[in-house]
Amino acid sequence: MALDARRAAFFIPKGLVSFKRDLFERTAANCGLTIRGDIGKLATLDEKMIPVVGCSVELRPLIDDWIRRGRRFVYWDRGYLRRIFWSTQIEGMRATSGYYRWHVNRFQMAAVRSRPPDRWKQLDIPLRPWRRGGNSIVVAAPPPNYARFHRIDGWTEQTVAKLRKISDRPVAIREKGTSVRLIDDLADAHIVITHGSITAVEALVLGTPVCVDPASACAAVGITSLEKIETPVRPDREPWLRSLAYHQWSEGEMHDGTLWTMLED
Repeated sequence: MALDARRAAFFIPKGLVSFKRDLFERTAANCGLTIRGDIGKLATLDEKMIPVVGCSVELRPLIDDWIRRGRRFVYWDRGYLRRIFWSTQIEGMRATSGYYRWHVNRFQMAAVRSRPPDRWKQLDIPLRPWRRGGNSIVVAAPPPNYARFHRIDGWTEQTVAKLRKISDRPVAIREKGTSVRLIDDLADAHIVITHGSITAVEALVLGTPVCVDPASACAAVGITSLEKIETPVRPDREPWLRSLAYHQWSEGEMHDGTLWTMLED
């Protein structure tokens, strides 16, 4: 069932850099209500309204309460495929304004659904064959804000410590925001390990298996246990990619109503 944008209450956090603030304001213009920085107002929002929020650490207690009570909310973030700035990480990609993912009552896509190939094909992304071999383990580290939001402080250190106990493979840490292209970091990769970073999506597009948290959208085509890193899975990615493409929208689609007709309740 499509959601009504007129019942959406879009939250804009304080302290955003200018280009993010402009994006938030443009997106909020299509919603029925805009709440600028007032968490109290967001917390006391009429139950008929649907809060629209992003990865803001200060909102996590409120989101937890919504989940506990079964209160409907929408979470939005950078997209899975052709997210803004990802063209700098994927060889041969053209720069675009980027895509953004929107989900009702969850942070990432929870299941692969049968979808036509149109939106995936429109992205014009080269899908590389599965990588075989490779020696290193690439750990994509979550940035501090993501770690605090998802309550996984220390995840990178704990993950590396576990890997040292179960594997002799070299481990390379990939920090968010690095200027090194992902394709270069994957030159000798056996597997990519991350919590829920969209780096896992890009690694899969580039043909590298992944190990992720069960709540990650990539769990459907990867493994979720470090103990299984020596036997990564390489399933058919096409159904998963089609489904991902139906869970993200361009900025133009966020403005022209396409998002609201497709967003699944």
